Amino acid sequence: MGHRVVRHLIVLAHALLLVACHDGSAGSGAPGVHAHPADRPVAPIAWTPAVPVGSGTLPVELRFGLTHAPVAGERFPLSVVLTAVGAQPALRVRWRGDEDLQVTGAAEAHVPRLDPGPGETLETTLQAPSPGLHLVTVEVALDLPGDPVTRTFQLPVFVTHP
Repeated sequence: MGHRVVRHLIVLAHALLLVACHDGSAGSGAPGVHAHPADRPVAPIAWTPAVPVGSGTLPVELRFGLTHAPVAGERFPLSVVLTAVGAQPALRVRWRGDEDLQVTGAAEAHVPRLDPGPGETLETTLQAPSPGLHLVTVEVALDLPGDPVTRTFQLPVFVTHP
């Protein structure tokens, strides 16, 4: 099986895991569909490894998490933890949504230095007008002049019906 197919299967598996982690609630009765997610207490974040894509060589890893199931038409926070294999100087992090997912919070963040250890937690806000599976692309690059060393990750986000 090619590397591209394996990566797509990993993204799909992570998306299914995120959907399975959300319990059902009143409303439509469908599992994972919440009538009023803002009324629910904020759950602790279960960190999921992000899928690296492309041939980037920057020695960093990324995990992501949601505090509740995203609902179509509503803004929702997306948190990521960036960890380094070795000490990294200044980094630039950029978020991009697919064609039907908008980054409504900060689209870029700067990390002055990243040392090995627990990592740096960053957050942005997203919004999708329609339910379904969406992909968030996160590009991490050394924030230095010249040819940047990068690593790109894709994060699956399942958005439910309102």
